[in-house]
Amino acid sequence: MSSEDLDEARLAWSLSQMFEELNSLLWSRYGDEFVAFAMEEDEEGGAALQQPLEPARSSSLGSHDPLGSESSQSFSPQPSASGR
Repeated sequence: MSSEDLDEARLAWSLSQMFEELNSLLWSRYGDEFVAFAMEEDEEGGAALQQPLEPARSSSLGSHDPLGSESSQSFSPQPSASGR
């Protein structure tokens, strides 16, 4: 693994840890509201919200793509400034 790949992986790891912390803080603050939104969505047949609210609790963990499949397929990592 090259130094550039290692730096990118370390950054990805740090970001994932920050997202986990943010997710936890959001659920601590808005958990009741999120559940109400999910119940509204269920009653309306899914029209109210287009995305799962809590992917970590769903049975399809890891398959949720919040940006949609088009954005995922078009992503191309750029070289880091430190690797130039």
